[in-house]
Amino acid sequence: MLECAALKQVQKFLFSVTFLFLFGTQLKAQYGYFYTGKPYGSELYLSPATQIMNGGFDMVQTVNYSNRFQEMDLISGMGRTFQSLIHPIEAIKVVGFKKFVDSELIPFGFSETNSQWIPNYSLHLIGGGMEYARMTDYFSHHNFQNPRLWAAVTSLTEQFLNESVEMVGKKKLSYSAVSDFYFFDIPGIILFSFEPVQRFFSEKIVLRSWLGQASFIPQDLSLRNTGQYYSVKLQPRIAKPVSLLFYMGAGWLFGGGIDIKGNTYSLAYGTKTEKTFIIDEDTEQEYVKFTPSAGFFIDRKNSLLFSLVVQTHSVYQENIRLDLFPGILKMGNKTLGLWANYSFDSRSYFGITFRGLPGIGL
Repeated sequence: MLECAALKQVQKFLFSVTFLFLFGTQLKAQYGYFYTGKPYGSELYLSPATQIMNGGFDMVQTVNYSNRFQEMDLISGMGRTFQSLIHPIEAIKVVGFKKFVDSELIPFGFSETNSQWIPNYSLHLIGGGMEYARMTDYFSHHNFQNPRLWAAVTSLTEQFLNESVEMVGKKKLSYSAVSDFYFFDIPGIILFSFEPVQRFFSEKIVLRSWLGQASFIPQDLSLRNTGQYYSVKLQPRIAKPVSLLFYMGAGWLFGGGIDIKGNTYSLAYGTKTEKTFIIDEDTEQEYVKFTPSAGFFIDRKNSLLFSLVVQTHSVYQENIRLDLFPGILKMGNKTLGLWANYSFDSRSYFGITFRGLPGIGL
């Protein structure tokens, strides 16, 4: 009973504080740390639509999530996610309060059953909070009224869709959605509403969002080339042109880059998420299996221009993934982006994107 009462108090507190930050404060809407309207790269490609498509459908790039709309069962997934969020106590009871806290909240465990806190803190709290700040900059830059409100709606819509996609094939309420929303996504919005936090993650640790170029494939009604990734850069004082790179999302790559005439060329190696699998049928608790991966990236002032990512698993849908973002190639007075995927079983796709729009592919 005390656990239930505490959770209800957490809900009330988060909704109250979020409402205050979105409607009742005089915090400056735009600091310009994460979006300044650059006319090239991933920043030019950014829009609410591309943010929601890439983040919301991030997991369809893995082996065990279909990228065909007719196989995603989105309506059921949305329904179970919504029920989980309005009945959080019942959702937590699926796994039990102690296991929920050990796996989702306490940042110490590294086993299959208590390591979900790692993406929760890195991708939801820090990454999701930065996305909110970046979208606030975006809406303010484009002269929207109430840019913080629009940014929060965009961020939480993306997260809700992401949770719904991950519910495919599951029958129980999602304690993971409860954890993500109430303990990480909303707190991330609050955390990144403060200018010192934004300044730290923009200047001391350079955190940016490097989206995929999500595109619709008409012939099989699928969505491909999705991905919500983050670049984290550190620049040692003793080697100014050189930077350390951490590339995270559905995978974790580590490496470094060098700045040459305004562009940074980076190499990184690590792992990519191959698939998720259920390790406990009673609770539907999941664990992630990884496969080796490597990447080459070119960015200009932290706006991604080009990426080439390779993963080795033989049945992966995108063993070789290449992205050239808008702002480099011109077609008349328009600029376009290109992408291509190749799998080791000889399937290939390619597509075209334009500024701020999900692409079309073949």
